[in-house]
Amino acid sequence: MAIVHSHTPSALPFFVSRTPLRPGYHMSAFLAKTARCEISKDFVDATDMLISNAVMGRSPAKAMHCACVTLMRGHGLVAVGRSLQEAVYRAICTYVNARVRTQAMALDDMPASAGPTW
Repeated sequence: MAIVHSHTPSALPFFVSRTPLRPGYHMSAFLAKTARCEISKDFVDATDMLISNAVMGRSPAKAMHCACVTLMRGHGLVAVGRSLQEAVYRAICTYVNARVRTQAMALDDMPASAGPTW
């Protein structure tokens, strides 16, 4: 069992918005179940949004439940795996997937009159 904590900024918008982080390509299918952890929900005094002790560390673990990735508001994410390689793979693919999804959403916002040029 392994865990990776990442401060990837590309995942942050998927916590602070109502848009869920869904898989955007085949290598991120594990994101079909993504958890969210709001540390201030369990610890009112956690205004810096940092997990600074083992008791606070239980909060994202509890939020994770059956998910492989937990998004942490204003902070980043936690990815788990059966091995260090799998946890790192999931963290990297989450980063890439978040960028792909954000780029795709930006393309969908193009006005219909712009249309394809090909």
